[in-house]
This record gives sequence, structure tokens and C-alpha cells, in this order.
Amino acid sequence: MFFISILLGATMGISYDFLRILRRVIGHSNFFISLEDILFWIIWALIVIDNIHIYNSGELRGYVFLGLGLGCLIYIYTIGWVLWKCVSHILRFARKHHQNIKKSLKNVDKKSKI
Repeated sequence: MFFISILLGATMGISYDFLRILRRVIGHSNFFISLEDILFWIIWALIVIDNIHIYNSGELRGYVFLGLGLGCLIYIYTIGWVLWKCVSHILRFARKHHQNIKKSLKNVDKKSKI
């Protein structure tokens, strides 16, 4: 169960990073950010409770929560850090060259019409 908790923690970190990326791509108001966070934690609470029920007979143990935290930290300080830097560079490049990309896409669209 400890190993499964570590995997769940890492998966939780990955899914939150995708939520953060979505927020950077599409602007959100504070209301929608709060709503997304609430939904995120409700969904992950249900996933964790389900896994505790399946793999640990529903018994809450400290090592389950330790594993969740450890998995999240391992993800953040290894793959997560690299992923976030790559995504930041890609988004910065896209914002910087937005007009050129948009113009190129329009030219491709005009050329591809029959």
C-alpha cells in the first residue's frame, strides 16, 4: 500500500500540473480557479479513499499519507520540475511568436482550400 500511495501521490502531482498548464493557456477568474481546485480535491479524495478500500481493507494508516506526500514530492522535484520548465518555454515562445504562428496558419488554410 505504501508503494501504491507513492504512485498515487506522483499521479496527483502530474494531474495538478496539467491543471496548472490549462490555467496558463486559458485565463481563469478566481471563481473558476477555486471551483477547479475544489473539484480536483474531491475527485482525488475519492480516488485515494477507493484505493485505501481496495488495497488496505479501508484502514487508514499514517504510511498511506506519508506515501502520498512522498510521491508528490518526488514527482515535483524530478519530472515535474523538468516538465514545468519545458511547458513554460513552449508557452513563452508561443506568446512571443503568436502573430507569426497565426499568420502562418492562415496561409496554410488558404492554400489547402479546394
